[in-house]
Amino acid sequence: MSDKIILCAACGTKNRVADGRSGTPKCGSCGAALGVTGTHDNLKNVAGNKILWLVGVAVMAVIGYFAVFNQDNSRSKNTHGQQNAPVQSKPVMPAFSAPSVAMSPGLIQRPSSRAVAPLKIKTSPGHDYYVKLVNVGGITEMSFYVRGGQYFETKAPLGTYELRYASGDIWYGDKHLFGPNTVYSKADTTFHFNFDGMSYNGYTVELIRQPGGNLRTSRMSPSNF
Repeated sequence: MSDKIILCAACGTKNRVADGRSGTPKCGSCGAALGVTGTHDNLKNVAGNKILWLVGVAVMAVIGYFAVFNQDNSRSKNTHGQQNAPVQSKPVMPAFSAPSVAMSPGLIQRPSSRAVAPLKIKTSPGHDYYVKLVNVGGITEMSFYVRGGQYFETKAPLGTYELRYASGDIWYGDKHLFGPNTVYSKADTTFHFNFDGMSYNGYTVELIRQPGGNLRTSRMSPSNF
């Protein structure tokens, strides 16, 4: 009988557990019940799905804003006859006034080709998520809306894609997403959906920060999203 290593989701401790052991094993460090989401086996293709856990944001992009300054080009002179620099006014950012839109979880843009490979997304509570698969040509193949803290399951077309997602509190529609407070991110690895001759292989993605995660993400600018 072989042993397997189970990673405790509560404290991150690796526990050696005999394979085939009855009952629910507990962490030897904190005593929490050990599930299957932390085992080394989950890094492999399990029942046609590769499970990826979110580690966290690795890179933050700086978003630049351009502003127009209204100023008098003429230079005034001070009492000593020296010219003063022109006075620049502070940039005025336009107020965001788009109405919020009630949104239900599900597909927003359906794939153009046949969707056969499994794709499951699990999110953390607190924010909703707009997720999309972008092909190698930079075209969005499909997109969907996921409630924070919920589990969404769909099918994806075969191919290689980049997973991008936006998160926020209030949905303002396809154009504005979650408004000016939208956080834009992407997975640092590409996703390969394929058929191995016996089954269609896809992914289970947990957008939840947790110890031992194997999915790294980066922030991105709205213009690149």
